[in-house]
Amino acid sequence: MKRLFFAFLVAGCAAGTTGEKDRGETQVEECTDGVDCPEDCADDVDNDGDGDDNCADDDCNAVCDADSDGYIDEAQGGDDCNDAESTVNPGQVEVCDGLDNDCNGLVDRDDPDLDPDSVTLFYLDNDGDGYGRPGNNTVAGCEPPTGRVGNDEDCDDNDGEVNPAAQEICNGKDDNCDGPKDDDDPNVDLTTGEVFFADTDQDMDGDALSPIDACVRPQGYSPLDTDCDDSDPLVEGHDRDGDGFSTCDDDCDDFDPLLDPADVDGDGESLCDGDCDDNDAYLGPQVDLDADGADSCIDCDDNDPLLNLDDIDLDGWTTCDLDCDDDDPLVEPADLDGDGVSTCDGDCDDDDPLWDIPGLWVPDSDSDGYGDGLAIGPVDCAPPGAGYVPAAYPADCDDSDAAFNPGVIDLCGDGIDHDCDGDDCVIWVEDFENGLGPRWTTWGDAAWFTQGNVFTEGANAAECGNIGNLQDSYLGTQVDFPIGGNVSFYHSGDTENFFDFLEFRIDGILMFTRAGTWNWTYADYAVVPGLHTLEWRYRKDVSISNGADTVWIDDVQMPGGSP
Repeated sequence: MKRLFFAFLVAGCAAGTTGEKDRGETQVEECTDGVDCPEDCADDVDNDGDGDDNCADDDCNAVCDADSDGYIDEAQGGDDCNDAESTVNPGQVEVCDGLDNDCNGLVDRDDPDLDPDSVTLFYLDNDGDGYGRPGNNTVAGCEPPTGRVGNDEDCDDNDGEVNPAAQEICNGKDDNCDGPKDDDDPNVDLTTGEVFFADTDQDMDGDALSPIDACVRPQGYSPLDTDCDDSDPLVEGHDRDGDGFSTCDDDCDDFDPLLDPADVDGDGESLCDGDCDDNDAYLGPQVDLDADGADSCIDCDDNDPLLNLDDIDLDGWTTCDLDCDDDDPLVEPADLDGDGVSTCDGDCDDDDPLWDIPGLWVPDSDSDGYGDGLAIGPVDCAPPGAGYVPAAYPADCDDSDAAFNPGVIDLCGDGIDHDCDGDDCVIWVEDFENGLGPRWTTWGDAAWFTQGNVFTEGANAAECGNIGNLQDSYLGTQVDFPIGGNVSFYHSGDTENFFDFLEFRIDGILMFTRAGTWNWTYADYAVVPGLHTLEWRYRKDVSISNGADTVWIDDVQMPGGSP
């Protein structure tokens, strides 16, 4: 009995423990497998007595299921092929992540069980900026093929500097693909644009104290900063005529390079002060050599007091104006009626262009001022009696009817020759249906042309040339109008308001000017008989183009003109 008891004690003690304590030693309790020992995860024994052994015991989870996914490591006899990754075990679905998620030995697209929802669509990245081109030309996969990326956020796949990560700058492009560009994008870097200056008086010269940064010149701003008074459009610092002086420098006419405030000859007077020769100190508004009251700048001969600016007979002409008799107001050198002869030359009636030097006379039966018949004498400025007109007058084609003579205005289009010129007058209409004919002249920085996209009627209209900033495009013609009437035409435009203008002139005189956007508008202007020059001009200022940046004209009507 004593031997069995000893064996039991030995069997119930762990190594290094003892059931007794010797005198002077500490007693250590022994553990008994299946009762109170730590679980050994590889000895097939239920060491701690909880009913489970090895990997079945929860105390072995750190060794048998390190990733806590509920599957035992293959090294511990389980079927988890990667116990360091919780997304890998036989219960997982294969997804695109480079791992064998379901432990069947196949990875990603090699596994027929791959979850299709985990597959990525890859888009062409033509410019290599990491952002793909939107569209249907996609490739599905787990890894991006060469030249493809997993997004379709690029708005310009041909420009590597345009993508959602780019900085918006002033270049006319939507750099960051957010929709707006340049000044319309609140994220634009305005330091990449230009500095403009407030132009309150709209003289195209800005105030240096009111700058802003912008990509494109805003309305009411100028690229120039030299205005000395931005409240007065007539005073600015830009030297428009290139003479070295601006209106800020007291230039009296900044559109004439021959007028400036410099006193070159040192006589105390500049060209702006009225000096007629700023290179000669002896010619100026203060010099009167012959003491006739006219200074050397205006006297036709400052050495002859008989040639001066006095108008003794008050006919509007002086001896400097070649008045042949300054004591007779009825005799002067002007050719008032334009017949080439003045009263100084012997014109009998300088208010009548048809009657100048003395001549013969013809009878005027219908008293309409035009005669028909045999001319009689004497040669004189006075008629031989009542009912005669000068033989120099055009002949009356019907001296029995005062409604027919060379002085009446022909009624165009009625088939009757009222004015005795042999033809009924017509109204010439230029509709540009056959292009610009030989009558028309176009010049400037770009030529006018005909086009069929914008017109008021028919199929064509004339359009100005495609010009740039500070450029002009002209269209003109000369028309001989045998009768008076109205020149009319239609015009339309789409330009920068207040700055880029369509102008129309007759004989160099400005009839109208217009800028902005307007639909077809009718315009008409009176002309007197004779040869007239008609001119249309489109001109642009220093910057900005709005709308179509062009103007059109159509259906030009000219009464009595010949095509």
